[in-house]
Amino acid sequence: LQRKTNSSFRIISGFKRIKVLFQLKIKTFTSQIYDSNVSGPKLDLFLINFYENLGTRELNQIEKANVIHKLIKNFAVPREKVFKDYLPLLKLGANPIIIDRYLPLIDLEHDIKTAVAEEFIPIEIANSLINLPVEERQSIFKLFVQLN
Repeated sequence: LQRKTNSSFRIISGFKRIKVLFQLKIKTFTSQIYDSNVSGPKLDLFLINFYENLGTRELNQIEKANVIHKLIKNFAVPREKVFKDYLPLLKLGANPIIIDRYLPLIDLEHDIKTAVAEEFIPIEIANSLINLPVEERQSIFKLFVQLN
């Protein structure tokens, strides 16, 4: 948990566990509190959530793109550190070109991101759509859906 104000908290990790505790009517539990005097996201809190997710499930391609995007754009982690330290954890190897494949996925429309996340559209196809105007991209996506 992260203290947001004197009376409220934000769950960083363990949301499902806390939800189950409340469903079981258990309202007292032990947690780690991180006090943040600085507004905005903090890398250490992001990494707590990131590592927990890695330990409990496989991230989809869009979630991997979000991780890469946040590390580079939100937290200013150098690209070299991202491809050496984080891409292998995401099971993407350690090639800097991968960053350029994944970062643009952030700018796709929700329905196309969902299709990539569900492995309906490969990343290569999604990347080829990125430079098209939105209307064309959506038309091609609708064609993919119809052809499936």
